[in-house]
Amino acid sequence: MEYIKRLRKSIKGHIFLSEEEKKKQEEEEKKKQQIKKLKFNKGLKKENKMKKLTSEQRKKYKEMIKQGKWNFILIRGVLFWGGIMFIYMNFFSDWKFSPETDYFMIYLNLFLSISGGLIFGLWIWNNMNKKLKEK
Repeated sequence: MEYIKRLRKSIKGHIFLSEEEKKKQEEEEKKKQQIKKLKFNKGLKKENKMKKLTSEQRKKYKEMIKQGKWNFILIRGVLFWGGIMFIYMNFFSDWKFSPETDYFMIYLNLFLSISGGLIFGLWIWNNMNKKLKEK
């Protein structure tokens, strides 16, 4: 008799469990899954919350907004971020200069840096405006 009880405990969800025990196990598993989902969602909500701005940061952001959207994007995105990426990709990457690929790689890196800088600048601009709207 004890052997059968041990076997039932060791083999969960197998043929040896009665229907009532199977239902209990299913309910327990559902509860565990719901708890995991709740913990996961709480963690996501904590990560997604943006920090509130200080009064100094608000002043700086408002000054940047006064300069204009495209001015901000060109300076912060294209010139700053794109320029750093262009320099890095041309001078610190592993590819070697050769007469066949020189100009192609430089133009490709320039295109990628400018387009990446535009995307980065737009992203930062939108995040900055979201933070300003929240109180």
